[in-house]
Amino acid sequence: MKLKYGLIIILAFCFTQSSDIASVEVNSLRVLSWNIKMFPAPYGWYQNSKHRAENIIEALKESELYDVILFQEAFSGKIRKIIFNELKTIYPHQIIPKDQTIFYKINSGLWVISRTPITLIDEISFSQLRDWDTFSSKGAKLYSVTNNQQEFYLINTHLQSDYEKEYRDVRSSQYSEINDGLILPNLKSGLPIFLCGD
Repeated sequence: MKLKYGLIIILAFCFTQSSDIASVEVNSLRVLSWNIKMFPAPYGWYQNSKHRAENIIEALKESELYDVILFQEAFSGKIRKIIFNELKTIYPHQIIPKDQTIFYKINSGLWVISRTPITLIDEISFSQLRDWDTFSSKGAKLYSVTNNQQEFYLINTHLQSDYEKEYRDVRSSQYSEINDGLILPNLKSGLPIFLCGD
């Protein structure tokens, strides 16, 4: 079965001085970034979310193994629970998006599951949002994961939705906020940093 719904597959490498192929394999991380478009009620009721969640589960069970899967638009706690319960034997670690205390805002929709322990290092909220995006807590999250004794930093984000390409300036400012708030402060660690998302 083909993976659908606008996904990005990233194979991240941290190369060493050695030309040994085995060392490249040791210092690699298989990452899947996938916008699953799982909205909360009442909008989610019209999207056949449960059936789509079952398709996502089937696709991930049949696909190659990833070390980390970064989801965007995983707004629905009910759908996250369905997916995680079916995949937790493969991906037992997760960090769910925090629900907001402001009544008209939903969470960020940024969710991660992983084969190995994963830690949330830092996160930012975007200062500029337009149209329907103002009702979500959009931003970016920086995670740390270790694979074969190599630590990696991963950033998961979902930028301003593209309504007829009129919000390029907003997305540019969001890239700048990710750079200033998450990338530059962590460059000194010397760890590889990978930016993923939609």
